[in-house]
Amino acid sequence: MKAKKENKVYTITTDQEKQRYLKEGFDIFDDDGNILEHSPIKKIEYGKYAALKKELEELKQNGEAKAADPMILEILREYASEHEINLGNASSISGIVKKIKEWKKNNPPDVNLKAGA
Repeated sequence: MKAKKENKVYTITTDQEKQRYLKEGFDIFDDDGNILEHSPIKKIEYGKYAALKKELEELKQNGEAKAADPMILEILREYASEHEINLGNASSISGIVKKIKEWKKNNPPDVNLKAGA
């Protein structure tokens, strides 16, 4: 396995190393370069999420969302993972968005965060 963050790549062999690197913000990849696990401390800007959500809804209205589905699902899953949102059995875009909305309703944004941070 490999731990990657920015331009740093480390080969790891134990689960203990994996957990340490995850806590330090590294993503874990298998030896073929496929992502195994994202770091739980990695964050994406809410503005990017909101823009993608808006774009998705516009695509759905125009019937063009099918080609973008895998990419949008990945982004929504990553957002949920980064915010520790339990998706349960949700596997569709609408199901994941519903879970995120429920989570947001119960977890108001931190007013101390800088806009766009």
